[in-house]
Amino acid sequence: MPVQGCERVTIESVAGITADADDGGTGSAQVADIAKEVRCPGCGEAFCVVHRQQAAHACSAPEDFNDRHEAFLSRRTHALEVLARTFPDQAARSIPKPPPQRDVVRPPSAMTTSRGSDQPPTAVSSSSTTQTQIQDNGKTKSKAEKLYDMHLRKLRSLAKPLDPKRRDGEKRFFEWGIGDVENARKWADSGKWEGGKLERSWVLQETPTGKVLDLLIAASKTSRPISTSPSEPAQTLSLVCLSSPPDVPRSLAPLDLSRSAGEQIFEGCVILLVRGWTD
Repeated sequence: MPVQGCERVTIESVAGITADADDGGTGSAQVADIAKEVRCPGCGEAFCVVHRQQAAHACSAPEDFNDRHEAFLSRRTHALEVLARTFPDQAARSIPKPPPQRDVVRPPSAMTTSRGSDQPPTAVSSSSTTQTQIQDNGKTKSKAEKLYDMHLRKLRSLAKPLDPKRRDGEKRFFEWGIGDVENARKWADSGKWEGGKLERSWVLQETPTGKVLDLLIAASKTSRPISTSPSEPAQTLSLVCLSSPPDVPRSLAPLDLSRSAGEQIFEGCVILLVRGWTD
């Protein structure tokens, strides 16, 4: 007999047991014994798994709790007595059930959006990202300034020390290569470098420019000039700085080897090792 309002099937129905308690000579006594094991031990009625115990339905038989349930009731009664003695003001207090927690919805990150998120970024995250990219100290950057900032970030992340022995101090990042007078002057006219691949390096600002020349000669494995005859002096090796910061005219100037690198080498510029440079 199922409990009113319960739509679950009985355990007997799940097991396919429908025989009565008498065997009638048909061998159903064994099936009836199995049915008794899955029915209520008090009234003997068939219930579902949830309502099989006496405490879960209106059982007509006297309550027959097991030892485990009786031990639970004893512990609960003892606990209530201890709480009443220790906290008499809270004995009759009922603790309300906490409300269900709300899920926290976070805006998608820039990485999630770039990977193809189904939802577009919120207005707040989009505006904050835009302000971070195009503003610096309240000033909106031009397109040339943003491109130059990208160039500097890439340069700083890929540059290697030109002098591995000296690493502590203020650094100056630049690109360098071996060039000639013709390519240098073409760059001054057009702003495009056509002299080959450039390396990315940095030196300390206090490094003398003459030391930078020696380091570049060693890094590029360039042979030093040798005079073949007194009448034809050797072509000297010089350093030429190609600088093109945003919104500033391009400049091309030879470096003074007696001054420090921080005084002449501009951040993000190109240093050329040139043979036979003349002003």
